[in-house]
Amino acid sequence: MRTIFLAFLIVFIGSVEPALTEQEQAHLLICSFNIKWLGRDEEKQTEALAKFLADCDIVAVQEIIAPPRDWRYPDGSRERGNPIVGRFFEAMKAEGFEGWISEEDTGPTPPCHNAGSSTEWFAVFYKPSKVCPDYGVPNGFLEEDRCQNPYYDRVPYAFSFKTVNGELDFVLINVHLAVRRGGRTEAEAKMRRLEELSSISSWIQAHSTKEHDFIILGDMNINDRRELLLVTPRGFVSLNDECEPTNVFGEPKPYDHVMYDPNFTGEIDSSFGFQVKNLLFYFPSPVRLQPLSGYPGRWKFSAEYAKYYSDHNPVYFRLILPEEDDD
Repeated sequence: MRTIFLAFLIVFIGSVEPALTEQEQAHLLICSFNIKWLGRDEEKQTEALAKFLADCDIVAVQEIIAPPRDWRYPDGSRERGNPIVGRFFEAMKAEGFEGWISEEDTGPTPPCHNAGSSTEWFAVFYKPSKVCPDYGVPNGFLEEDRCQNPYYDRVPYAFSFKTVNGELDFVLINVHLAVRRGGRTEAEAKMRRLEELSSISSWIQAHSTKEHDFIILGDMNINDRRELLLVTPRGFVSLNDECEPTNVFGEPKPYDHVMYDPNFTGEIDSSFGFQVKNLLFYFPSPVRLQPLSGYPGRWKFSAEYAKYYSDHNPVYFRLILPEEDDD
């Protein structure tokens, strides 16, 4: 009987997650990642990417093109689940994450609900041992009209969280800002991004009575420091104020940012700062792909690599857990 009990105890203990260290308990590691059309390409290395992201406490993802399972939209229409997206969700679950995905897709041109790369879903993955959704503070799409919205190409989605110990609550606003498309010039796209961030700032001000810690993060398609200074909302700063490049190939561009108001969100870990992990360092190019010299060969190589991984590098920052909540 004693032998059986010990065997059971060993199996039981082995199934329990290891206790968090004091350092791990004191911080939240957050990642933002444009995963590049998750759901389109069978080559996407969903399990490898999930393992790559496993050390994070929260991962905000852009460019998911379809739901992970059979879906009912708010208007009652239905969509088949996408098996590639489903594999990624299952892989993230295997690494200890829970998933929270927007209730539908959003995009600049109709039709939406098309399970294609012209629209996208926003998602956040989180470790339930550290945080959980907080539905008592603002969350959800920033606008009711998610297709061809007058203020946004893609309506941002607010994900609200609180730590399991109750020390901190905050809202992550997941964004993918405007790019050149159709007859739009780069100057027009820049002005559109300015309008989008201004609209986000207005939404934050309208909802700041219930919460003060709002963090805007994602693919902002910002080209340089000059544009960053132009489009950053009043009172906000970017952790990527040095404009570190975040794209994998091509001319280096600081596309991805994390913006916050330092007057309210003092939990940002300035010693950790803004960190970019180069995918090519962790995932060398598949053997069959060979870079070609010059355009469009360079672009072709980038597009092929993105099928497996992405054309954006993941970016990271950290929150320090306070002794008590400040709002």
